[in-house]
Amino acid sequence: MIEANFFLAAFVLQIVSMSMLCPALAIRHIRAQAATIPADRFEQVNPGIHLAQALEHTLFWYRAANATAIVLALMAFAWMYDYVQRPDWSDGPLETVAAASFMIQALPVLMLAVFGARSRKALGMLEPRRSAVLQRRGILNLVSPLTLVAAALTYGLFAGYVVYLARNPFPDFHPIATLIGVTLSYAMSAFAIHRLLYGRKANPFESHATRLRAMGLGVKGAVYAAIAGCVFLSLNFTLVVLDLQRWEPGAQSLFLALCALCCFAGFTAAPRGPTGTPDTGDEPARLGQEPL
Repeated sequence: MIEANFFLAAFVLQIVSMSMLCPALAIRHIRAQAATIPADRFEQVNPGIHLAQALEHTLFWYRAANATAIVLALMAFAWMYDYVQRPDWSDGPLETVAAASFMIQALPVLMLAVFGARSRKALGMLEPRRSAVLQRRGILNLVSPLTLVAAALTYGLFAGYVVYLARNPFPDFHPIATLIGVTLSYAMSAFAIHRLLYGRKANPFESHATRLRAMGLGVKGAVYAAIAGCVFLSLNFTLVVLDLQRWEPGAQSLFLALCALCCFAGFTAAPRGPTGTPDTGDEPARLGQEPL
């Protein structure tokens, strides 16, 4: 019963992190970013689009989508709570339902992605003239060499572990597919880091210091997520080898919750105003109405 309780607690953490904590961080970040944009100029260049109204409309539906995901996740929790009361419960159905719930929880992020894409297109017409900051941006400026060595070492050790398990594979173990999947995850992390370092600035009115801070958090989150993936798979394989499969669903939900927090780490960096104080969006004049 300890394994069941561990899973239920981890699944609750998955719900809280993905559908409560991360959306709160995202909304705070979006409001702070919007507070740096001159609404009057935005609406002159983009007639018919009211910045504050568009933002509130998007956030309303984003909250509604998250609320729907929470309701569905709680329904899944109720089913899983009843399921683990059976003495013959297995890990497979729990892992499937938990993964499906996570995918549903991630769907509201697509709404923010669409809004962000439209915003970037509109903000491109408002590009302010600023002097260039002649500061070379490299990954070593944001992540310590020890962390990068740990990421490379984790990948190497995981590959060695997979080769070792391939000599005496357990059922449904596919070493080549596993190595390809982990390699692709590292490649995706590298691509995300490259975009963070050298991609176009999403908000042209964001200060250089704020962008560097958010960039650092995003890069670290991508590196840590890659490391966590290898650690999770290694733990998962070890549980199977030791015939402790009932611990797998809890480990999966805990891993998904940690990945969500890593991915949303960049939203903890609030933009700062000219005085260096946190910009909380309490400047009505910039948006042309009361604070967002």
